[in-house]
Amino acid sequence: MLIAALALGCTGYLRGEGGESGPPGPLSSGAPLGSGSGNGSGSMTTAECSGAATNVAEIGLRRLNRAQYDATLRELGLLGPGESVAKGFTGDSTVGGRKHGFTSGGAVDPVLSRDLLDAAISVAGSPAATKLAGCQPQSATEQDSCARDVIGSFGRRAFRRSLTPAERDELFQVFDAVRQQSDFQGGMQAMLAAILSAPEFLYLVEAEQGAAGSVVALDGPALASRLSYFLWDSAPDEALLTAAEAGQLSTVDGMRSAAARLFDDPRARPSVERFLREWTGIDRLAEAQKVGADGWYTPELVSDLQASLLGSLEGAFFGAEPTLRELMASKTLLVNDRIATAYGLSGSGASLSPVTAPAERLGFLTHPAFMALQAKPTRSDPIHRGLFVREQLLCDELPDPPVTDENGNPIVFNVGDTGPGVTNRQRFKEHTAAALCAGCHTLIDPLGFGFENYDQVGRFRTSDENGNAIDASGDVQGDNDATGSFNGASELVARLAQSKTVARCLTVQWFRYGLGRDEADADSCALSAVQARFDQSDGNLKEMLLSLASSDSFRYRKVGAR
Repeated sequence: MLIAALALGCTGYLRGEGGESGPPGPLSSGAPLGSGSGNGSGSMTTAECSGAATNVAEIGLRRLNRAQYDATLRELGLLGPGESVAKGFTGDSTVGGRKHGFTSGGAVDPVLSRDLLDAAISVAGSPAATKLAGCQPQSATEQDSCARDVIGSFGRRAFRRSLTPAERDELFQVFDAVRQQSDFQGGMQAMLAAILSAPEFLYLVEAEQGAAGSVVALDGPALASRLSYFLWDSAPDEALLTAAEAGQLSTVDGMRSAAARLFDDPRARPSVERFLREWTGIDRLAEAQKVGADGWYTPELVSDLQASLLGSLEGAFFGAEPTLRELMASKTLLVNDRIATAYGLSGSGASLSPVTAPAERLGFLTHPAFMALQAKPTRSDPIHRGLFVREQLLCDELPDPPVTDENGNPIVFNVGDTGPGVTNRQRFKEHTAAALCAGCHTLIDPLGFGFENYDQVGRFRTSDENGNAIDASGDVQGDNDATGSFNGASELVARLAQSKTVARCLTVQWFRYGLGRDEADADSCALSAVQARFDQSDGNLKEMLLSLASSDSFRYRKVGAR
């Protein structure tokens, strides 16, 4: 039982109301994960949610993160493909986990404030911005008319809503004041810079009407922004803004229809890719040092491996079978000649092409890139491999290892030395023998040992670096539908691919990514409804995203939550 294991010294938990920790408890496969699930802190069952008043958790003012800032400028026609002005911005924060969280715009300090202003001035003076006016006015009257037209049209796209008369007048005054000191182009540049440095551009500002603490429906423009930054990581296009202004997003069906259009658009791919990069942490593979693979484990191979993993995972969302099973247990690998030679796989040619994966390469957890990422420089790493499954696929949240014992003395982890005849199981036996460590490592280590067939660079093997025969048997502990013993990673992957616990955890991960915050008890009913529809669709990934986009947590906000 998970609760018994936790009692041995690991205070694992899911986040409770407002992201605060709650007491440990079992993760039941029948309760909605996230929103304090299983910790007795207020989560509701599906039956209890029926007929209950709409409730959502507080959500603060969200700033565009680096990726969203650049993507928004591209959507506005101010940046070309691959160009970036936000790459060096600081201040982004992480939500949804300490190790594999999702990037969200954080607080603005003086350095970032200056960088944002400099970027706005630079972009406003770019050739692309100069072309925005679309007119060549001669007289002052023509200049006034041109400036007001740009303020109305560009301002609407940049602020993701129609500007108020006061905002239009204020921006025109900026234009006119600088024009008087400079010229028409100088005034236009100043006005554009004012728009691009305004809070209404940098933040997802949502209008509020109602008593403090009440739950209200978002207006059309706010819904359009939430939706586009969820599925596109960018601003709404003209079609979505028009639909929002016409009230077409005010219903569940309207939101689902709009979300379906956005998901089917190629602009959805960068957002899905960012989710996958941050969820798996695959970008860190480029910095991972490896020993004993000189001459063939090159930066070029690493780049190919990253592209192969991401391509396979994206294919699960946009391919013919967009299901959890395909995401978790795909039988196809993207391989080129470099990967084929390095890992003994079929495949040829410089480009990545799909091939049937051997039995030991079932799904992304056994992909060479992922196994190399979750490994040490010289050996496999059962701890971090097991921890990924536990935290990212089962949504358990485990604390950092204790620094001191109950008497305040520093803890020294006596992990045994490697050497002939010594296995990883033997080296890490103190993890489960010591009471202070056993609570967590009883949950982690038996999962990680199932991946022992993969070495430090992700090659499949039947004996370890010391010549010992691999024992890849393992065990999933806890009160969930993945619980039980298994033999080898492929057997574990097949079980996880069928698990409702994993399905619900994936829903929670996308919730965190899409709303830029952690789930809370107030989201319990909304998450439960999304997870139910995901289950009913036989794990259809597109259905999960459409259900999230049309959920109460997405369509409502609590007044006064800034």
